[in-house]
Amino acid sequence: MLKITFLGAGSTVFARNVLGDCLSSETLRECEIALYDIDPSRLKESEVIINAINKGKGDFAKISSYVGLNNLKEALQGASFVINAVQVGGYDPCTITDFEIPKKYGAFEISRILFVAPLISYVKRLISVSTFEDELTVSYRFMDSKLFSRLISLLRGCFQM
Repeated sequence: MLKITFLGAGSTVFARNVLGDCLSSETLRECEIALYDIDPSRLKESEVIINAINKGKGDFAKISSYVGLNNLKEALQGASFVINAVQVGGYDPCTITDFEIPKKYGAFEISRILFVAPLISYVKRLISVSTFEDELTVSYRFMDSKLFSRLISLLRGCFQM
């Protein structure tokens, strides 16, 4: 049985959208889903929503929840896929700042890709808790090499700020 571990499952809307799609797929609907978060109340909200979706789709998946750093290893054990939706820095101040920056400074475009300042700050926070190489390896699969090189230069510039 496939196991999908969702780190940062307290982000209920994102978890609902991603895992709802998984539960709608014949290939993935009979999986085990491990929801993980450090906030027990937010995790409980997501668990209720994901269980409701699962029931509506035929109750094929096994849903389990893990809260706190002490349970992270157990949540990850045997995972076929890991979705990292951890929000580094929390809603306040990070998410709030992510929305205030483009209001003040706007956005810019490089090679038909729209960049907004919060994307850069979010990437900086995310990469600080994961490996730079892993994040870029995943991104590389979805971009052509010239565009990827430009993005790397842009990110490296941001890290030198």
